[in-house]
Formats: sequence, C-alpha cells, structure tokens
Amino acid sequence: MYVSTHFAAGAAIGKMVGNSWQAFLLGLLSHIILDIIPHHDYRGRRGIFLDTMVTAAMVLWLYPSPAYIFWGALGGTIPDIEVIISHIFFKKKGPRFFPTHSGKLPHLAWKWPAGFVIQVGIMLGAVFFLLATVPRFVG
Repeated sequence: MYVSTHFAAGAAIGKMVGNSWQAFLLGLLSHIILDIIPHHDYRGRRGIFLDTMVTAAMVLWLYPSPAYIFWGALGGTIPDIEVIISHIFFKKKGPRFFPTHSGKLPHLAWKWPAGFVIQVGIMLGAVFFLLATVPRFVG
C-alpha cells in the first residue's frame, strides 16, 4: 500500500479509538491488514515523490488535531520506513522485518489500475470518516 493510504487509515483509526497508545498499536495492525489486501505498489521515484506529497498534504490538513489521530497515522506508516531505507541504501534488497515486508505474511499485489483503485477507495473512506467526525471539519 502507499504510505498515504496507511496514513489515512491510521488517522481514522486514531479518531475511532481516541487513545494514543491504542491508536498506535491498531495503526500497526492496520498496516498488516492493508498489506494483505491486494493492491498496487509504486515502482519508481515519481510514485514515491507523489505519495510523499499526498502524505505531507494530509499532515498539514490534519494539523492541529488531537494527538491520537497522529499516533494512529504514525502506527500505520512507520513500518514503511524499512522499505524506504531498503530502496535508498540497498537497491530494494535490504533486510526487512515487518511481517508483510519480510514474507512471513502475504503482501498481495494487483496490477494498475485495479490495485490503485482499491487504495483510492480505502483512502477516501478514511478521509470522509475524518471529515465527518473531526470537530473542526464538521462545523
């Protein structure tokens, strides 16, 4: 999954549970669940750049929000740090420890565009949930 999808889902989970520790742990769990859902992963630097920009925009959009929203988002995205390190320093062949990155659990893929559409649907669902429930967005 794209980092932005993990971020949005983790933020929505944080909003649902309302507790920073639970949000972080459930964000981590959501990363596993989302990686098991068949999806498209970007292949080059352009995709990484665009995904980083979308994630940065979501960070700015959510600021300031309760801490548990950010802890959920962090839990959802932090496993991908090892993927980034692997891409940058090891030409995609570095060690990976997170279960869906190491092969201990499946990390299922769908080709473009179906794998992209599933991610957009998950991300939009999370964003719409946040729009409907975060007080400063509700009005």
